Amino acid sequence: MDYIWDHYRYQIEEYNRETLSQKMNVGSELYNTTTTTTTTSANTTTSASVQSSSSSDPYSTCYLQEQQQLSLSAITKSRIAEQSELDFKEIFISILPLLSEHTDANRCCLLLKRDSKIYLDAEYHADLYDHFDSNEMNIITSSSSSSLNLHTPSPSTNTIISTTNNSNTTTPNSTITTTNNNTNNTTATPSPTTNISPPTPPQNSQKTLSTFMNHELLIDKLSDRLPLKLIYRTLRTRMEQKNSLQEGSDESYFTKNHRVASALCIPIIRDKSVLGCVYLENRETEGVFTVDKISIAKLIISISIDNATIFNAINKSYARFLPSEFLKLLGKSHVTKIRLGDAISREMTVLFSDIYGFTDLMEKFSAKEGFRFINKLLLKIAPPISKNGGFIDKILGDGIMALFTDPQSAVKAALEMISQLEVFNKENIINIKLGIGVSNGMVSLGTIGYEERLDATVISDTTNVASRCESLSRNFKSRIIVTEGIVHSIGQNDPSSTCIIYLGRFILKGKQVYKDLYDVRGKYWQNVISDYEQSILSEIVNLFQHGKFDKCLHLAKETIQHTDHPFVSAMCGLYAQSCDIYQHCRLPEHWTGEIRLSKDGEPKPYYLDDQ
Repeated sequence: MDYIWDHYRYQIEEYNRETLSQKMNVGSELYNTTTTTTTTSANTTTSASVQSSSSSDPYSTCYLQEQQQLSLSAITKSRIAEQSELDFKEIFISILPLLSEHTDANRCCLLLKRDSKIYLDAEYHADLYDHFDSNEMNIITSSSSSSLNLHTPSPSTNTIISTTNNSNTTTPNSTITTTNNNTNNTTATPSPTTNISPPTPPQNSQKTLSTFMNHELLIDKLSDRLPLKLIYRTLRTRMEQKNSLQEGSDESYFTKNHRVASALCIPIIRDKSVLGCVYLENRETEGVFTVDKISIAKLIISISIDNATIFNAINKSYARFLPSEFLKLLGKSHVTKIRLGDAISREMTVLFSDIYGFTDLMEKFSAKEGFRFINKLLLKIAPPISKNGGFIDKILGDGIMALFTDPQSAVKAALEMISQLEVFNKENIINIKLGIGVSNGMVSLGTIGYEERLDATVISDTTNVASRCESLSRNFKSRIIVTEGIVHSIGQNDPSSTCIIYLGRFILKGKQVYKDLYDVRGKYWQNVISDYEQSILSEIVNLFQHGKFDKCLHLAKETIQHTDHPFVSAMCGLYAQSCDIYQHCRLPEHWTGEIRLSKDGEPKPYYLDDQ
């Protein structure tokens, strides 16, 4: 942000110097050439007041001098707002109060083009002349000492953001509204060019920023709220357009709304394309939109357009390190909105993958060759994750941790990852093996760390189970091992392409409750398991869980002698080892066939003192 601000600071400061040196002469001359009718002293225009150094209203003169300064600190408000609201639409919503402040507009509207149609996306009021339907929007009031508290509503709500100002001073050209028991009492502050001293505002003053998220407000249906001819003329000519009562107009909006003294519409153009426009109006002073005010408004819009492009690129860059899907789960639209301690809990599916013998493999390469190899491998096996609706939470060197919102997508991604690995092995004449574990359940997603170093992570027993399943795949010579919840969720929805084999009940390292685990493989894979071998494995598990260790041991050893399938042999070997241990050790009274595993996935006695 400091770099971006420095990039634009010179332009703003140069404009300030030029404006101060000219002392608003351009705006005064333009006003003199276009204004031929004099008004009462109470309605003297802002430009005329600038020319008169002997104004009878000291307050007005002071106010105009402050406005002419266009101080850098005021422009900084735009940068602060833009830091909070990063995408294009949100940036322009956030600068509406700033445009109102520097142009003396009572009302600012943001109109953006979508599908060749123009919609009203936001509306800022420095006063509350217009009546809002309470069914269309909700009103949220927040306390603030000085500035507007901008907030981005959720997509399902329409919100008016209000600021409460507890100071005893007020900004001229604003209407102060006190809300008490849902009743609005409105007091209008007069124009600074009049000879009437500004009234003391109530203790609670409000300004409104309305955003329309729930309704597609097509402007063609808002002729009673917007000057459609002026807006479409701006979009067609790609130049700012003005309108005042003195100039006259055939616009029905202005003839019906005599309170609109001045109107201005400025196009929003990016890369030679008109994206929409900003409509400004003042209800008190004619000719208020002088050349200088138009210039500063265009400058603010120009900065916002450039910053929106830059921030979009920054956000995309951050997405490579912090997945945008993770932000969405936390309810954040941008990485800058992440705060330490942000967290949610929800049910998700966790996928862990790991390369067998990665350390030994990397020792054969130099540093550059090793990173080149792993990146080339990830380019093959990672895309199926995003393709199936998941996202990578972490890349752990030789492993991947990914999150999915549903188990079916996770299993489909795992199967595709194995298929892509086979393609990679053929292309590179290598034999890389990958183990995958999948589990689902409640997870806690959030941010950890401290102010200078934040990280997004998942903390849950579900992630530990998925990691243990991945580690156990080595013992079973399996590719994919999943928990029972995954199998129930996918429901064998595609038995023609998927083969699911029940592995048994296991108490994983660090756990006290058993998990039913399953092997998942594609039927189109090479070296498939025959139906006969599947029935033998099912019988071995059944015998063990019923405590018939002798029969289970005999069948397991006999199967090992007659099979050449690594998975079948490994599973029979694990159960043979378990039978040797469990037939000579104590078991719980209500034992249901679970096997307690060590950290390395080896069977061990149920009770520690039996070891």
